[in-house]
Amino acid sequence: MRIDIQTNQAQVSAVTVEGIKTKVLNLEKYHEGIHDAKVFLKEETDQKVIELKLNLKDSEIFMKEKQSTFQHALDNLVDTAKIQLKKYKERHN
Repeated sequence: MRIDIQTNQAQVSAVTVEGIKTKVLNLEKYHEGIHDAKVFLKEETDQKVIELKLNLKDSEIFMKEKQSTFQHALDNLVDTAKIQLKKYKERHN
């Protein structure tokens, strides 16, 4: 799976970027048909925002999460993605 990470002038460490890649790659366990993922990192006033777009064979799934840190947002986003991928797989099998 190809992962594209984009920021809008947000200060993101290399460790955070690697953590994002690792966790997004692990989503393939829940659905093998993920072609690519686009991750958008944004900083709002006092919140960090992560948006995730997963492109599947015949559809796409979009999620957004806001938290005080990118790590917390990522953890919640991945949990949401797992649930959505499981539901998607159930409906399309």
